[in-house]
Amino acid sequence: MMTILNRSLLTFCLIVLSSQASFSNVDSVSVRIIEVANDSIGPWTFNIQEIDSIDNTGMISVKSKRKWDGTTWINDRKESFYFDTSGNLAEHVKYIWDGSTFIPQIKREVIYNSSGKLFSEISYQFNAGNWQASTKQEHIYTQQSNDSIVTSYTQISGNWIATDQQVFEYTINFMPKSEIRQSWNGAQWETVSKSAYSYNTAGLIKTTDSVFYYLSPNYLLSRVVNYFYTSSGKLSQKINRDFISYQYSDQDTDYIETEIDYEYTMVYTYNPFDLLSELHGSQTQGSSQAWAFENHYFQYNDHNLISSSFSHTGTNVTENFERQSSYYYNLLNANFSVSGSSCTGCPDGSVHASVNGGVAGYQVKITPDAGMISGTN
Repeated sequence: MMTILNRSLLTFCLIVLSSQASFSNVDSVSVRIIEVANDSIGPWTFNIQEIDSIDNTGMISVKSKRKWDGTTWINDRKESFYFDTSGNLAEHVKYIWDGSTFIPQIKREVIYNSSGKLFSEISYQFNAGNWQASTKQEHIYTQQSNDSIVTSYTQISGNWIATDQQVFEYTINFMPKSEIRQSWNGAQWETVSKSAYSYNTAGLIKTTDSVFYYLSPNYLLSRVVNYFYTSSGKLSQKINRDFISYQYSDQDTDYIETEIDYEYTMVYTYNPFDLLSELHGSQTQGSSQAWAFENHYFQYNDHNLISSSFSHTGTNVTENFERQSSYYYNLLNANFSVSGSSCTGCPDGSVHASVNGGVAGYQVKITPDAGMISGTN
């Protein structure tokens, strides 16, 4: 007998048979299998498995990662995401696997103001069974609700001590124009660096990112990123350049000299549906001791989601081959067959059922308070 699982009446818990943590209110699951090889032919070896559990609002509630030990998948780490009633991220927790259970490591709490804008983010470290606050960021906004000042703090002896600050400026179109980074020296803010952004004639599409470090009294160029686009507005090319800048004085005159230290170009190709199909990157200037390159190829399913990819990356010294397969499982009204006898006599009063065509190594667990099973097929 096959039974239809009605998600509107049930709370799902996906449970990995190898002690994977529970996922609640799961509507769908995305699984990525990453394999590696020494060349493009193979043989291919399992490397990493990444699993995203997605709720009925489309938000990822749990991200988990497992590693292949040559025989089976071994838990490695996971991340849990919790959202408030407005759909905003409220808490993000990272765990690592200690061989028997997931141990919390880092937690981030997010607080919003009355307008729903991000007000503060507090990070905690898990130590001796307790969460201890470590760093914090606070946001101040412009009248247009853009970031004006973002201040970072670290907690010392129970007190929040300012460490860094970002000050933002915007164009007349309210696009980011510049960002100045400052460091607190105990008495005042000292400028460290500056980022500047340029746009097309309409002022809406970014064409250049520039980064400068501050050496009084001048800003010295450190990095420039140029962006180029297709006629449909898709990114077609990105060129990254790192610079070495010198500042010196001669007879009371200041001089600045700049030369390119590194250049890397990325080219993007799209399929007829305007989805990224190929990405090629290559180092065009810089140290010949480690000439970097990357080539990526993507394929999509009927829902325009990536179904597989192939990557060849490395330098003139080493190279890596990787392929990725992606699977998407919608658990709404999932067909399942009951394994074993009925729940009568089950120690915890639950029924365990294997999902038909589901993710290998997973089960649906229907707990007593989750609802009822309705309908048969």
